Amino acid sequence: MAELLRQRAEQTARVMRKRPDVCAYLGRALVERTPGSTRPFRLMVEGGRAEIEMLAERGALREDADQLAPLSSCPCWSRWR
Repeated sequence: MAELLRQRAEQTARVMRKRPDVCAYLGRALVERTPGSTRPFRLMVEGGRAEIEMLAERGALREDADQLAPLSSCPCWSRWR
């Protein structure tokens, strides 16, 4: 599991370095209250949930771990739940 997490961090960093324009767009989309901002955020949440569930199924998370904690720290989480 540590390897999977390391790979995910490397993939994220690589995309952020190669496409700062996309990162800037996503940042704006996540804080704006527009219909267009809903889809990128929902896709990120769904992808994050799927990955967290996969990690839990593989035993990489503590049984008592709050699986939504990483998502709930986002300032715009409350309006998208």
